[in-house]
Amino acid sequence: MIKDLMKVTMMFLAGYLFIAWTPSVLTNPSDMIAQLVIEPFQFFAASIAFISGLLLNASLTQKSILLVLKIFRRKINIEFIIVPLHILSFYILSLFGFWKTIIYFGLGIIYGMISGDFRTRKRRAT
Repeated sequence: MIKDLMKVTMMFLAGYLFIAWTPSVLTNPSDMIAQLVIEPFQFFAASIAFISGLLLNASLTQKSILLVLKIFRRKINIEFIIVPLHILSFYILSLFGFWKTIIYFGLGIIYGMISGDFRTRKRRAT
């Protein structure tokens, strides 16, 4: 449980750093690309934050799906607090940068659903 709470915290921090360090597209996408070329350290740091947050988000998505499936089997426990915290972090990050948050969470959710091996976990749980 503490491990999952740390994942939520680190995912939120990585998402915030990704949003803060990537330039906003004001009028022209070429301006954003030029700014990324001019400031390579900021681009590299934002990329590291994005990739690490994406992996944490995927892990939390898998965990959230499994916890929601446990609700339908009427096996609710304290670990379910991870699901609302995951959704709350999405909302708070969307206040800082809506479209960047959509990209961040969208790719993390897709990757989490693709990489999940839910059939194997179901067999191990029973």
